[in-house]
Amino acid sequence: MRFILALLLVLSVPSYAEVQSYETQLPIICGDTNNLLQGLREDYGEEIVMMAEGYNHKGDDLYHSLWINTGNQTWTFVVVNKQAKTTCVLASGDKFNMFFPGNGI
Repeated sequence: MRFILALLLVLSVPSYAEVQSYETQLPIICGDTNNLLQGLREDYGEEIVMMAEGYNHKGDDLYHSLWINTGNQTWTFVVVNKQAKTTCVLASGDKFNMFFPGNGI
């Protein structure tokens, strides 16, 4: 009985050997926070719809946010470093779907 419980426990623990991660560099555009956020509002008509706080390895406050314009379906995902007064565009596009049919990704 103990063998069966131990076997079930081992089989239920995820195998970290299967997960292969790596570090890479992506093409990310960064600039002055006021200018970039003003551009999202004025040039693209996007509004912030989601924000999450975080911090980096130096302890700087980071604010991750999603901006969208539902009319023309543009979207931008940015991260703001408050102390550095710098904002980086992590990704953007011109089509989105707020509801995912099926299993998603």
